Amino acid sequence: MNICFFIRDLNTSGGTERVSSVIANNLVDLGYNVKFITIEPVIQPFFRLSEKIELISLNNSIKNFHLNYIHNIFKLRKILLKNNIELIIDVCTSMSLISVPAIAGSNIKNISWEHFHAGLNWNVFTNRFARKLVSIFSDRIITLTHRDKVYFEDIYKAKNVDVIFNPITIQVNKKLKREDAINKLNLDTNKRYILAVGRLTEQKGFDMLLHIWEKTLLKISGDWHLLIVGSGELNDDLHNLVNKLKLNSSVSILPSNSNIDLFYTVSEIFVMTSRFEGLPLVLIETKFFGLPAISFDCPNGPREIIRNNIDGVLVEYLNIEKFSETLEKVLKDDQLIKSYSLQCSNDLDRFNLTSIINQWDILIKSI
Repeated sequence: MNICFFIRDLNTSGGTERVSSVIANNLVDLGYNVKFITIEPVIQPFFRLSEKIELISLNNSIKNFHLNYIHNIFKLRKILLKNNIELIIDVCTSMSLISVPAIAGSNIKNISWEHFHAGLNWNVFTNRFARKLVSIFSDRIITLTHRDKVYFEDIYKAKNVDVIFNPITIQVNKKLKREDAINKLNLDTNKRYILAVGRLTEQKGFDMLLHIWEKTLLKISGDWHLLIVGSGELNDDLHNLVNKLKLNSSVSILPSNSNIDLFYTVSEIFVMTSRFEGLPLVLIETKFFGLPAISFDCPNGPREIIRNNIDGVLVEYLNIEKFSETLEKVLKDDQLIKSYSLQCSNDLDRFNLTSIINQWDILIKSI
């Protein structure tokens, strides 16, 4: 079967790009003929793709989405028909604004894969319109959480919605010791590390995290150090905030790194202060490494991953004071950290890669 994933960009290091690459690679292993079609030109995919996957770009340079809208529809249709594509998978429902009209009148099937909170509207008109569009025309909508499935059914009256979790996409090198990982990252062996990972954007709330850390430092002892790993447009602003809050000795902001497993290995606690999420891949990965997570109970993903007060803590949404109090409590209790860590390994089956790929295989064959 000829399948294509339709995505805006493959050059960036986000969870959406990572999980799409992993699903595509595994579908190739099952015998599917897979392509990626991108709106923006592919310079270098950040995540590994099978050599059997062909990359096609609608444009050879970055262009305005709205001004180039009609061109993209006709270009996509031409590519789909030329390559005998039987199924197009929109990576984010907003891609349906191009894919749905592009396949009109053809026999090409469509799956729209929602990667964000279904109530989130980057653009008040286009995002709502895109979700309404897929609720009517897509053969299937895939959400990452059950709350988003309910949202589609209640708000958009969709009757074709399924939930498929993001899988664990990372491998553990069980022979790698914490000391070796610290040395590879050139970190201080005498420090204890708290980790945050994500694009340096407003969504991820690292500005709030720095204020939380400032408050927490006043109440704890020990040589704890906060690592923020990510790249993005707020890099300079966050570095300036670190300087303003005088956190230079206890915070490091490091660029995106494909060896993220090293950071999981050296850390003892994971923190997430996102303003919104889909089903955050990093929270799933932290469980795999036995890394307890403290997260805002933001819409919508963390609640479906963290078992509150069992393997981590959900904190009242955007309550900085409460987050600081929770972090303080956990950092002061090594036994609690150990207990949470041990519980992480008891909740991995629902994110198993083989199981998730099987769900995708069944879904594709049913359309």
